[in-house]
Amino acid sequence: MYIMTNLWEDIKSFLRVNYVWFFPTICTLAFQIIFWVLNKNNNLDLSKIDYNSVLTINLTLAGFLLTAIAIMTSIRDKEFIQILIEMNYWQLIEHSVFLGIVFHIISALIAFYILITSLTSILIFNIMINSLLIGLTYFLLVVFWLKQALKYV
Repeated sequence: MYIMTNLWEDIKSFLRVNYVWFFPTICTLAFQIIFWVLNKNNNLDLSKIDYNSVLTINLTLAGFLLTAIAIMTSIRDKEFIQILIEMNYWQLIEHSVFLGIVFHIISALIAFYILITSLTSILIFNIMINSLLIGLTYFLLVVFWLKQALKYV
């Protein structure tokens, strides 16, 4: 029983420190597996995808992440946040916010490019959706960590 408890604590510690790259990687791998299994006969019709909606979703989530930056700036002087800064957890949250914004902007730019040129391919679509999912993963991580941090403020 002690070994299982110790193993579980090691896993929680690993995820707490490495979540910035671990969860987006798992999300991307899961999407790739599902995408290529569903598209093994090249029967995906990219003309039916509403790229305007993809653009709107990306820019909305990027805006929410910008709001998260404002919230993080306003609570930075609190005692609990100072403890998080000393333990280097706050930097991980900040990195997640900025990476989420970057990936949402990349996906939005690709969707905008497709809307302007009407040029679609599986590769461009795949990059756009992957960056959307990675940005969404970072968005969810930021929401989770900010919710945890705001409990103590």
